[in-house]
Amino acid sequence: MTRMTVGTAETRLVVVRGNSASGKSTVAAGIRNEFGRGLALVGQDNLRRVVLRERERPGGANIGLIDTVVRYSLDAGYHVVLEGILYVTHYGEMLSRLRRDHRGRTHCYYLMLDTGLAGLPPLDR
Repeated sequence: MTRMTVGTAETRLVVVRGNSASGKSTVAAGIRNEFGRGLALVGQDNLRRVVLRERERPGGANIGLIDTVVRYSLDAGYHVVLEGILYVTHYGEMLSRLRRDHRGRTHCYYLMLDTGLAGLPPLDR
């Protein structure tokens, strides 16, 4: 299989994964706000739910669309933050290929939040 390199040595790919309501979108938006122009924010939910209106399933069209948008953005010189639940069973191969093919640095993070505390009132300090 021929390797399809993507991006440059200077581009950065940041993958932010985690469960629902773990803060992925907030972290990704914060990175983009701090960085400003030149950084593409690619949201799994936006491409799957809004653009394609597709249900979550293995082999879904959104997987290829996410891959294409990330690659295009990196090749255009943008840094990319990809965020979503991104189940490894559905998205693992695509994420591995992106990591392998990207010429620049790739950083992958998994956010964990104890949802057992969700809905409780904030602590008084």
